Amino acid sequence: MSAAVASDGRTRGVVDLREPRERILDATLRAISRVGVSGVTLDDVARDAGCGRATVYRTFPGGRDEVIQQAALAELQRYSLEVGAALDATDDLVELVTAAVHVTACFVAGSAPLRHVLANEPAAILAHVAFDKSPVVFAVAQEVLAPRLVRHLPADRAAEAAEWLARLGLSYLAVPNPSVDLTDPDAARHLVTTFVVPGLVEDGDGPSRDSLRPTASRPTRSPEPTAVTPSRS
Repeated sequence: MSAAVASDGRTRGVVDLREPRERILDATLRAISRVGVSGVTLDDVARDAGCGRATVYRTFPGGRDEVIQQAALAELQRYSLEVGAALDATDDLVELVTAAVHVTACFVAGSAPLRHVLANEPAAILAHVAFDKSPVVFAVAQEVLAPRLVRHLPADRAAEAAEWLARLGLSYLAVPNPSVDLTDPDAARHLVTTFVVPGLVEDGDGPSRDSLRPTASRPTRSPEPTAVTPSRS
């Protein structure tokens, strides 16, 4: 950004020097955060983006529908980058799946547009993420999750697991459980180790089932007493 200077030498605010497309998409997401999808108007978007309606239509010939669609895809791309970076920092299957669950929950909690829509216009998003209408979501799962899962699972099962995890994510998005806070990393790990990873691994794949149990829950065996043989003098 750069300060705009009037002819009298005084600063007249801040000029956003980013490309119109980026400014328009950001303005659209801000509008959705305030008034929801149904309340978005191109006049408001253009005003917030610092451009005219003509610029919006030149950038997005499809008008309002295209602007909203591209804004949603931009938010999805932001999610892909965040979760991808978190997954790349993991070393094993449990850490990877826990990171996927935790970062997804944090992203939903931190996305103002997504929070507003889920709270006030759930049909606007759930109609597009229903299990039989989610090609974009599943494509992201295959792009982001599958290549990382293949480090720990056979390739064919990694692709299947990526879609399965995406379906779990959609379920959480559609019907969140208020008693399970997946933004808490401990809660996310408990869910993953108890219910998710045991369904992904088979003998020889990834961690053993015993290793997924919390350490405190594993029974410990006392060492057997050692028999002492008296020495002969």
